[in-house]
Amino acid sequence: MPAWTLSEIHSDETAARLGGYAVHDALGIRLGYVSGWVTDPNGAIRMLKVSVTEWEGASDYLVPVGAVTLISDTKSLVQLRDVTKQSIGRRCYRYRGDLPEPRLLSTLQRHFKPPRTSVVERLSNPPAARSARGLSWTRMAEMELPIEPREARP
Repeated sequence: MPAWTLSEIHSDETAARLGGYAVHDALGIRLGYVSGWVTDPNGAIRMLKVSVTEWEGASDYLVPVGAVTLISDTKSLVQLRDVTKQSIGRRCYRYRGDLPEPRLLSTLQRHFKPPRTSVVERLSNPPAARSARGLSWTRMAEMELPIEPREARP
């Protein structure tokens, strides 16, 4: 039986298309960013690898696709449901370099509702990692925008 595989943004072109998207929890608090995903033996994306950087003790977590409620290309955002900053350590798998047994990954998925159709379609058809102006998302994030002073109102 083929194994589950992890695709990371630095090593896989398709994973790089969602790489860097901000991840917000169910309360709208930024947790970190998408740094890869896990596919099952059939090639379907089952988990997102989220690099949590927004508080002390930063690490990577494997978040089941069922926890994703929205993927916004215009905002480069992945919104989670049923997972918060306080619960991610209990509800998701802390990734430490090796994927756990497929049985554990399947069990983890069952703790969440099935993924929404829009999320499944979006994950099976990732867009090119380009903005409308042709700049990559990471490059846009690194750009310094000039801040112009506001004129005083009369």
